[in-house]
Amino acid sequence: MNLHEEITKLAYELYEKSGRASGMELAHWLEAEGIVTALHGNKTPAASAPELERRKGTRRRVPKGVNENASFNPGS
Repeated sequence: MNLHEEITKLAYELYEKSGRASGMELAHWLEAEGIVTALHGNKTPAASAPELERRKGTRRRVPKGVNENASFNPGS
């Protein structure tokens, strides 16, 4: 199994342990990456985290009930 596969497997285990919490993909990935690279004595993390971020996209999460298109005017 290569580093990417090990990180993927561990990140999924962390996801399951968190109760399958949505929106924590990157945090689980980075935690798994740190654990796996430390186990292998590798000081440099695998270059896969940026790949995960690209696949995930840069979608902002807006809380329910918040109008993200409304303008903010602190003086009114």
